[in-house]
Amino acid sequence: MASSFDVTQATAGTLVGGYALGLAVGGPILTAATLRLDRRTVLLCSLTAFVVLVAAGSVAPHFGWFVATRAGAGASQGPFLGAAFTTATAVVPPERAGRALAVVIAGIALGSAASGAAYSAWGPAAVVLTGICLALGALVLAGVTRRIRPTRAEAGSAPVAEHVLVA
Repeated sequence: MASSFDVTQATAGTLVGGYALGLAVGGPILTAATLRLDRRTVLLCSLTAFVVLVAAGSVAPHFGWFVATRAGAGASQGPFLGAAFTTATAVVPPERAGRALAVVIAGIALGSAASGAAYSAWGPAAVVLTGICLALGALVLAGVTRRIRPTRAEAGSAPVAEHVLVA
């Protein structure tokens, strides 16, 4: 990867830091900005942002663009985590909350691995892997859209952070 962008390996290593910085700085800001939105909206928006940023990063024309997309993808993970954890525990009985959180964490790990694969390939392989990531992202978005329905508090009040799972 370093040679593809004509940077040193140490400089290429800043991609990890860029993602972490995006999550550490942008994540809390975006999470605070989305607290009053229903969790389904937050899930859909943050997942869409992540998928688009991974795709943009995998075809980045220069290193600076790549670092920026990594930081943005990290920032999008902040509100996703809060919404996903809240939703996962709201749609299962209390005794299954641990299992629901484990599924969310496993999904995050798989998404990270898939995006890492798209980032590490170049040329035709990058196009194929990016296409796969986009397709998987679309499937997850479709699943969230179809299966997670926000519940609302009484009319006129703010959305609540609870959801119902639709079969």
